[in-house]
Amino acid sequence: MKFGLDLRRTTIEQPGLKILNAHPILIYLNSPSDNHRWSVTWRYQNLVDAPKAEIDAERNAGRGIGDVWREMLADFSARNIRTHTLKDALING
Repeated sequence: MKFGLDLRRTTIEQPGLKILNAHPILIYLNSPSDNHRWSVTWRYQNLVDAPKAEIDAERNAGRGIGDVWREMLADFSARNIRTHTLKDALING
């Protein structure tokens, strides 16, 4: 499965709650697809045990979800779009 890596496809301007969910390993690896993530992580039962150098060697140098995530957050900041984390909601909710 390839990820949608085109910010123009988002509908953030429409009213309503938006929940943006991406696993941190996808962002760290800058994965362009779930197949890429799987090819890196399948051999580790627990990523905490994975040698950082091995994981770093597998990071995607092309366009990936990490790039899109950073671009999206920069765009939100530039347009003054308010964001909240789940932690914010739990503490303030």
